[in-house]
Amino acid sequence: GPLRSQLELSYEFDRDEGVVKDNDWNVRLRQDLDLDERHFLAGRFTHQGDMSGGGRKRARALAVAAGWRLLGGERNELRIGPGYVWADLADEAGQARERGPGLYANWHWQHRSGVALSGTTVFVGSLGEDSYWVTDLRLDWPLTPRLGFVWTWDHSRNTYPFNEGESSKLRWLISWKP
Repeated sequence: GPLRSQLELSYEFDRDEGVVKDNDWNVRLRQDLDLDERHFLAGRFTHQGDMSGGGRKRARALAVAAGWRLLGGERNELRIGPGYVWADLADEAGQARERGPGLYANWHWQHRSGVALSGTTVFVGSLGEDSYWVTDLRLDWPLTPRLGFVWTWDHSRNTYPFNEGESSKLRWLISWKP
């Protein structure tokens, strides 16, 4: 089946009186493989650095999943399935690694004009106890076949006792397709 890949790199910094006070790199890599009309394999890697609030320095997550393609059409699709998640969380006190069975969900909708809305959620942990969530929403607005604007919202939530906290970021990006 078709393999779809996407790589996003973004860099943010705050400058005060000519001196960079805070900077971070954000990376997101996605791979999707359609096995047939009803099944898929997916992989997601995210890295967020120097997140605001709570002294969190880094959150990385790698998720692999397999599951079912629902509402499969030319412009609308829902993918859901079990997976396995590795999470690496770091703050000023140190770092923690969490891993375990997870749940993966991805939804994608595209208008005839090419404007697309998509969202992905990756979850690891138990619903009643400690958990780690990573969610991202994305709105793609193509200007040309290769150039466009992108609005993204990334949200992560960790309730494990170590490195507990939330992070939420909105970004405007310029996209380019080779």
